[in-house]
Amino acid sequence: MKLKSLSYITKDTSKKEEAPNAKVQKFMQDNKLENDPLVERTLIEVQKSVIARFSAALEGKNTVEDVIGEAETIINDLPAIKEFVVPCFPPYFNIFEFYKNEYLERIEAQVSQHIPKTESTAAMDPGVLVVLASWFDNYGVLLGKLGIKEEEERLLDLQLVSSLVHPM
Repeated sequence: MKLKSLSYITKDTSKKEEAPNAKVQKFMQDNKLENDPLVERTLIEVQKSVIARFSAALEGKNTVEDVIGEAETIINDLPAIKEFVVPCFPPYFNIFEFYKNEYLERIEAQVSQHIPKTESTAAMDPGVLVVLASWFDNYGVLLGKLGIKEEEERLLDLQLVSSLVHPM
């Protein structure tokens, strides 16, 4: 049974699959996983599941407060993924790193999309600033629990704050 499922994952000739997106390809290159169809197919499916998770969770959320509230719930998936999902994959897949990157990028995009666009934080609603400050504190604690190094956490925080305060 396992061989059947592995062959299905690595070689499905019944459907034409789109080429993996740039994030999957970059992750595979960065982790020296090129030319491994099993890893490629797995990452594409993981990415689809993350997209579906975010779409379902954020449907109907129109304010930054609602999105941040849901983002706090969603980010709490990562410890469960680390504990229960990661052991199901060979270590060389580096699957937690892929999940983490997908989650953090999607959270950043969703939160920044719902923040009112202003020239500076001084022009923002103080309530939104309080919600953001509280969320950053909780976010940093969770990243630490996930074993993300302090330097990496600081870099992620700087990227997120920069994208929120200076939207493109």
